Amino acid sequence: SGRLSFGEVDSGDVDWARLRAKVVFVPQHGFVAPEQTIGWHLRLLSLGELSDDEIEGALHDVQLNKTLGCEGPLRDAILGDLSGGERKRVQLARALLGGPELVVLDEPEAGLDAHSRAWLQTFVQGLSEQCRVLLIAHDESVIPSSFERAGCARIK
Repeated sequence: SGRLSFGEVDSGDVDWARLRAKVVFVPQHGFVAPEQTIGWHLRLLSLGELSDDEIEGALHDVQLNKTLGCEGPLRDAILGDLSGGERKRVQLARALLGGPELVVLDEPEAGLDAHSRAWLQTFVQGLSEQCRVLLIAHDESVIPSSFERAGCARIK
C-alpha cells in the first residue's frame, strides 16, 4: 500500500489513459517483431485507431520514403527488412502520431551515420515546435542549439 502523487495531484486522480496518449517514449532500441509490417508495429504501439493515411503521413514526415527509395505504401513494408536507421525513423514516426504533449527520446542517435544524425537534429528541432521534447543523447551534435541543457553526468 502507499500513495503516489505528482506535485499536488494524487495518482488516484490522474487520467492514466489520457496521460499514456499524451506522452510518447522512443527507446534506444525499440520492439521489433521481424515478420510484421511497419503498419502493424505503429498500430500496436499507439493506443488509438490509426488510419492508413495517418500512418503514411507520419512515415513521409520522417522521410522514410526517400530513405527506402520507394513510393508505394510504406505501412506494408516488413520491419525486419529495414536497417537500424530505417527502424529508427519508424520509431520517430510513432512519436508524431496522436498529437503528444511530451516526447521522450532515449539516445535516438544510436546506430546512425553522420548524415542521419544531421537529419535527426533537424527533425528534433521541428518536433520541439509541436510539443515538449526530452532528449537523452551522448552525441551532442544531434541536440539542436536552441535546446536547454538539463545537465550532464559522467559515471565512472
